[in-house]
Amino acid sequence: MDFTNGVWEVEGCWCSTKKYCVLGCRTNADCASGQACNAINRCENTCVSGDGTCLVDFTCSASGFCRRDSCQRDGQRSAFCVNGGCYQSRGVCQVIPG
Repeated sequence: MDFTNGVWEVEGCWCSTKKYCVLGCRTNADCASGQACNAINRCENTCVSGDGTCLVDFTCSASGFCRRDSCQRDGQRSAFCVNGGCYQSRGVCQVIPG
């Protein structure tokens, strides 16, 4: 298998430091509807500035991808600030199903 476009994924739990390489996207056709393949071979939600397509806590970037809003403390832009990003909840470490 050719892993030229490989990306690192976290093993089991997002809090884990163990990672493994998986095949990333190569073209937009590899991504779901409403997504495109970015420069680091990951599918991301696409947007047009001001069209309201990004989810809560995300803003449309100049590159046409939805980026998580940044923050420095809880309540700044959203309910919680976790590792410099805006979230609706504090978050927990869970085992990823699969």
